[in-house]
Amino acid sequence: MARPTMSNSRYALPPLLLFLLLTLSPSSILSPIISPSPATLSPVAFATAAKVIGAERVTYKHADPDEHEKVEAALGKIKAPVQALTEPTLRKTIAEHSRVLVVFFNKEDKAFPLLVDDVSGAKEELTKLGVTVAMVDGVAAGESVREEFKAYGELPNFVLVRDGAFRPIRGYPQSDELITFVKKRLGLAVTHLSASDSHKAHSLLSASNAIALAVLHSLKGPEAEAFAEASRDIDDIEFVATTGANIATEFRIVSKQRPTVAVIKKEDEKFVAYDGPFTSTGIAAFVTANKLPLVTTYDEDSQYTIFNSAIKKQVLFLATPETYSEHLPVVKEAARRVKGL
Repeated sequence: MARPTMSNSRYALPPLLLFLLLTLSPSSILSPIISPSPATLSPVAFATAAKVIGAERVTYKHADPDEHEKVEAALGKIKAPVQALTEPTLRKTIAEHSRVLVVFFNKEDKAFPLLVDDVSGAKEELTKLGVTVAMVDGVAAGESVREEFKAYGELPNFVLVRDGAFRPIRGYPQSDELITFVKKRLGLAVTHLSASDSHKAHSLLSASNAIALAVLHSLKGPEAEAFAEASRDIDDIEFVATTGANIATEFRIVSKQRPTVAVIKKEDEKFVAYDGPFTSTGIAAFVTANKLPLVTTYDEDSQYTIFNSAIKKQVLFLATPETYSEHLPVVKEAARRVKGL
C-alpha cells in the first residue's frame, strides 16, 4: 500500500468542516470552534482531539440554541483518551514501560481528529497487550528526534518501542490495522487454524495476495514461537499456523515433514515451499523473498512495496499499454528462471 498524502488519504476532510486550534502558551485556554456539517466526523471527535493537546475548553457553534447548549455541555465532559507528551516526558515514559506505541502527529493537520479517533479506538486493546500509548507533537519534537525513533516521512508516524528497540509501522493504519500491526511487532499476530478451519485459510488468502502457512507439530512451543517471531516485521502478508494435515493437503503441501512452511499465492507461483532451517530469521527471509508475485505492476499502490523491498536486485520491464499483455507471459517466465540469483 502506498503511503498516502494528507490531501488524498482517508484523513482528508470536507471543506464544510472548520476546526481551529489556537497555538498559545501551555497555560492558555484553547478554544476550538466547531461548525457542524453532514460529514462523518462528529463534534465529539474534534473536541477529543482538542483535549489531547491540552485544551481546557471547547466552544461549539450552532444556529439552534437548544442544540448548541446540549452539545456544548456534552463536549465539556469529554476527557482525553491519551494526553500529548513532550519529548522529556516521552523519554521518561519509555524508560518506565517496556512496550510503548509512539504516535508523532501534526496538530495543525485537518486530519488530526481522525488520527486521535483511530488511536482512541485501538487504545483499550493495546492496553490489554501491555502497550502504553504515547502521542507526541512531531513538529515540536523536531525531525532529529523523529529520525532517532526511526520515524521517517510525513506525519503522522507510528513507532513501537519495545525494550528500547524501535519498530516503525509504515503508512496510516486505522484502529484495527494498528492493533494487528502491533501484534505482529510483538509476535502475537499468527492466526491459528484447527483441522476444520480450512475455509478460514481460503478467506484469508482471498483477502490478500498471499499467506505464509506453517504446518506444525503443535501450536505451542519452539516451532510456533519461531514462526511467530518471523512474522514481526512483515506487515503485508498473513501468517497462519495449523496442525491439520487436511489443511496442508488442501493447499498442496504434500511433504509429511513437520514443521514445514510454504507461501501460498493467488496466482503465478501458487505454492513455494521452504526447505531451510526452521528458525525465525530463515523463515522471515524466505517469506520476504517469496511473498510478492513474480512480476509486480508498478502503480501508486505498489511503489512503496517495490522501493522498500528487501530484494535489492530488481529488473524493470517497460512496455506500451498495447503490448504489455502480449509480453507479460515472457517476462514472468524469465522472472521464474532468474529468481534468487
